Amino acid sequence: IGQTMSLSEIGRTLRCGGLRPHRVRIWLHSPDPDFRAKAKVICNLYLSPPPGATVLCFDEKPGMQAREQRHPSHTARGVNREEFEYIRHGTSTLLAAFNVRTGEVTGRCCRRTAAGIIKFFEQLAREYPTGDVYIVMDNLNVHKGAAIEEFLARHGGRFHFVYTPLH
Repeated sequence: IGQTMSLSEIGRTLRCGGLRPHRVRIWLHSPDPDFRAKAKVICNLYLSPPPGATVLCFDEKPGMQAREQRHPSHTARGVNREEFEYIRHGTSTLLAAFNVRTGEVTGRCCRRTAAGIIKFFEQLAREYPTGDVYIVMDNLNVHKGAAIEEFLARHGGRFHFVYTPLH
């Protein structure tokens, strides 16, 4: 917003809200015995992509609902009131791939199925028609299996899937 705050003002604001971020400690425990080696591969891909290759970070945001209010809203004395009930028109998942070299994002909304993810990967294949493409993603069940193997075979080894370690 273009305003500056002094360090003491920030401290007063945090104390007023009972916030103590300096007292929070976090940790990560992974049951994956190869966690360090897998994390190192991913960090190296991000920091030093192979020459001529594209490195994409892929993930999805599931559970977006298309909803419609069952009954119209009412406004009384400046307060908007909405009925609790709604009509559900299905769900959609946002799939996105972040190009770590350029910062560009490719996205698509679809159902969270292997077929939907394959369509998205085919879109990426058209967007990056030459060179190796490394896709870093988590271990979700729809990220593996026969459909994924068929996609890899169709594209002649250009695509390399790198899975994040479990944690």
